[in-house]
Amino acid sequence: MSQHRTWDENRSPQWKYLFQKESANRRKTRKEIEKERKTTREEQEEWKEIVKDKRTLNKKSGKHIRKISKEQLKENRDKANSEIKRLLEKNKEQ
Repeated sequence: MSQHRTWDENRSPQWKYLFQKESANRRKTRKEIEKERKTTREEQEEWKEIVKDKRTLNKKSGKHIRKISKEQLKENRDKANSEIKRLLEKNKEQ
């Protein structure tokens, strides 16, 4: 008894070419995906450094901020308003 062989289309040169092309595209996309992941990791690390620098700057600049109470602000505003009124009255007299 002899076995009857059937033609396997997957082994034809055309299919081999297509399979090779698809696998090359898959490998290429894997490489691209890895490259994208690497760049995103690097960008995230850069942003972490930037945020860290901003936080340290904010902490440093926070020491030099002068704090004024609400009463002091009101007094300063009243002084400025009275000075403006005085100058306006002086201009009206002239």
